[in-house]
Amino acid sequence: MARITAQVLRGQNAGVELTPHRYPNGAFRVSLASNKAADAVDVFSEDELVEWLRKGYGVRMSGKGVAPSIYTSKSVRIQGA
Repeated sequence: MARITAQVLRGQNAGVELTPHRYPNGAFRVSLASNKAADAVDVFSEDELVEWLRKGYGVRMSGKGVAPSIYTSKSVRIQGA
């Protein structure tokens, strides 16, 4: 299983580790554009999420005290995939 993380780089939450945000329906959300619903895709497995990230999509990430926000595939680390 892959471990997908990102880190806040600046501001009051600098250093906080982020993980893909899971919505109440169990989905992760990927998109090409920043927070635009038009191209958003709900993904239900981490393996599928990795595939979308490799296609250049971003994923909504969140962490302790950090609201969900889109992070580009270049900002996300994938370990163990």
